[in-house]
Amino acid sequence: VLHGALAAGMLTLALALLPFLQTQFGLPPAVTQPLAPDRPLDVAFDGGMRLLGADFPQGAALQAGEPLPLTLYWTTAAPDAPVPADYTLFLHVADAQDRLIYQFDGVPVEGRHPTRQWLGGQVFADTHLITVDEIPPEDMTDGLATLSLGFYPIADPNTRVTVYDASGEPLGDRLVL
Repeated sequence: VLHGALAAGMLTLALALLPFLQTQFGLPPAVTQPLAPDRPLDVAFDGGMRLLGADFPQGAALQAGEPLPLTLYWTTAAPDAPVPADYTLFLHVADAQDRLIYQFDGVPVEGRHPTRQWLGGQVFADTHLITVDEIPPEDMTDGLATLSLGFYPIADPNTRVTVYDASGEPLGDRLVL
């Protein structure tokens, strides 16, 4: 009886963790409503990633110590093909002298959705909170900063992939938002 109760207790404990595991390690939910981002984009990246748009729900002004929410809407470049390799997403904020004041290099959706797991044609939202502890003084910058994003192969951080506009023209190795 004690052995059966212990086995039932362990089974209950294991099943109780399934919702936690799903939220922490499951694929992000697909965007189901019609997509209408604040800044519609249609850019593709070598490797098969495609950015459909970006939302800045509180505007695009960045202040020291204040989070700047950003939502990116991603899918695959080909509607029926997944991304065949793993790439690292980078988000960089640089001041007017091109000094890096914010850097994120990692996997989309808080590290839970590597590019190789992207399903062909499925749109998902990737939310970031950009926070800068200190902004250089006005005498060092004109107050403008640029937010850029792009990808590089996970095994080669020195090689960025090319970005293409909707017509297929190359834009360089990063997209300036």
